Amino acid sequence: MKFAFTPEEARPIAKNVAKYYKSIRYNISEEAKITNDAPLLTTLILKKANTFILVEAQSTLIYSPPIQKLAHFLSQKRINARFFIAIPQESSISAHDFKQMKTDGVGLFIVSADENPHELQIAKNFALQINVAPELSFGYQKREILSYVEKFNGGERKGGLQDICEKGEELTRKLAEKVSNKKWIKPKRQNIDGADWCSLINILASNEQYKRGKKPIFDQVLKADLHSFRNARNLVDHAARNPGEKKRLQRQFTDKMYLGIRLVSELLALLRKLR
Repeated sequence: MKFAFTPEEARPIAKNVAKYYKSIRYNISEEAKITNDAPLLTTLILKKANTFILVEAQSTLIYSPPIQKLAHFLSQKRINARFFIAIPQESSISAHDFKQMKTDGVGLFIVSADENPHELQIAKNFALQINVAPELSFGYQKREILSYVEKFNGGERKGGLQDICEKGEELTRKLAEKVSNKKWIKPKRQNIDGADWCSLINILASNEQYKRGKKPIFDQVLKADLHSFRNARNLVDHAARNPGEKKRLQRQFTDKMYLGIRLVSELLALLRKLR
């Protein structure tokens, strides 16, 4: 292998990692970018089928701003890759850097001369991680919503998605209760209390359900998005039958989680307007 930018003392680490992944039939590229617009070259890019692993080899662990910038780029672009820093077994580890890497989803390989790389910290697949857009607002419920995101990103995908689904239904019900108490809609409060989520969405989006002079608080786009999100519960209950289906489900979980977070923000904004 030929290296031009990797420090001399880190090259044996890179070669050890490359040797192992070559033995399990990964294609190896050295000192390359995962995409043309990536902010940084990485020591190794390992590829097998549609799986990518990025490895930055170091003699001493340094989670520098350029490396963190690459991690954030991978996350923002939702690139189907995992990112590791690889260091020698005898290297010291900064607790601060280690914690920040975990927060950003970056893994850590410990490499010795005569053993396979040891995954001391798991790297997350950036295609399956959720980033909350800064323009979304959750008010006093921000901490609760972010805890669902943290659960999802931590690997409890079904649990995180189930939580955000329940929050979406809860907020839809609160909106229906408010417009009912204001006497904007025809259904009485007892009918609202007994309605399921699907029915509540339809009521809040239907001109026919509102009294004269009142317009639906859900437009047709929001109605369609809420029904699409509501169907995410079927994903939670669905068991994957094979690895291919499991991969598709993981992607769908992520897409529905993104949708749910945006819709929860919109529902909270509508509740604030109805105060």
